[in-house]
Amino acid sequence: MADGGGSRRAAQVLARALVLNGIDHLFCVAGESFLALLDAAYDERHALRLVILPQASAMFPAPASWRQVTRRGACRSS
Repeated sequence: MADGGGSRRAAQVLARALVLNGIDHLFCVAGESFLALLDAAYDERHALRLVILPQASAMFPAPASWRQVTRRGACRSS
């Protein structure tokens, strides 16, 4: 996803930072406001699982996954 100049987009940096900090699940609501992050998360699919949920329930799985199996998760919302 890098552009021709070799610079990385902010979404790529964020997705890589999530992986480097031990986040292996990203819970979110699909939306156009952060398509770049969805693309970057797809590029990191070997280490970052993207879970798309309905708007009313997207924030609950991240803390629940920590409590149940001590797995780090993040929730992206707008």
